[in-house]
Amino acid sequence: MYSQRIVVTGGAGYIGSHFCKYAKSKGHQIFTIDNLSTGYKKFVKWGDFFMIDVRESNKLYEILAKIKPNFLVHFAASAYVQDSFINPLDYISNNIGGMESVTRICTELSIPIIFSSSCSVYGEVKSLPVDEESELIPLSPYGETKLLCEKVLKWCEKSSNLKYVSLRYFNAAGADFDKEIGENHNPETHLIPLVIKSINEGSKLKIFGDNYDTKDGTAIRDYIHVNDLASAHLKAIEYLHSNGKSDFFNLGSGYGTSIMNIVNTLESIAGLKIKKEFCPKRIGDPSKLFADIKKAKNILNWEPKYSKIETILQSAWDWHKISIKNY
Repeated sequence: MYSQRIVVTGGAGYIGSHFCKYAKSKGHQIFTIDNLSTGYKKFVKWGDFFMIDVRESNKLYEILAKIKPNFLVHFAASAYVQDSFINPLDYISNNIGGMESVTRICTELSIPIIFSSSCSVYGEVKSLPVDEESELIPLSPYGETKLLCEKVLKWCEKSSNLKYVSLRYFNAAGADFDKEIGENHNPETHLIPLVIKSINEGSKLKIFGDNYDTKDGTAIRDYIHVNDLASAHLKAIEYLHSNGKSDFFNLGSGYGTSIMNIVNTLESIAGLKIKKEFCPKRIGDPSKLFADIKKAKNILNWEPKYSKIETILQSAWDWHKISIKNY
């Protein structure tokens, strides 16, 4: 595939910045749009930057009409499950409002969309691994907004022939192997950075739930290295470029890892033990969730290369050890 002009909304964020770096390395021209509400300006290193909110439709239209991108990759969203219970209207405004603005303009300008969706659209599943035909019953406002965004894409395709690929991530994790960018949210709610913070600061780690129906009692999740997510987005672009049909794909490692295994492995990497506090389960947290990724492998010709849990955790540890003091 020859060089593409790719607009990346939310490109200053964790996953978006890793995609920008990866796509740039493959010879594509990158344009980042971000309001920096949760992203970092110093994560924008691979192409032009436009600081706007995607809900500013007039400004967004002007930028896209000028750039004339071949594709738009839509990462921009609020993405904290527990926060979405506290501020559901913010999630409706940011996620659904943002999707409405992006989709309306991309439809008018005939720009295909690669959408950053989530495994949270599934909820508490009845069988594992989770495939794309599993029932969609979100357990959180965040998951509900992601599902509604997928429906927006589906209905717009029916009405206007908009082309899209929706990628349902499981747990994004790890960091850039060059240590240029990594996972740093504020506030931090993701397990791996919290474990590393507890190790570095000697603080107590809260673990939510120790009586799940799992081997060690803690929840099981599917962790996928952020670089594998980045490569999947480019595979989705190549797929649509080759006249692929609009579709939904799971992205994960294909196996589950318990919270305690994450903690124990990071303790082993660091050579330190941390204090743990077991707390009640949180609402919206299923006991087990891991992906069936055969569809993405077969149709997108994608394969996770860096998603062994030891590789993920070592890359996260290496980045935090060097870089976290700068943020």
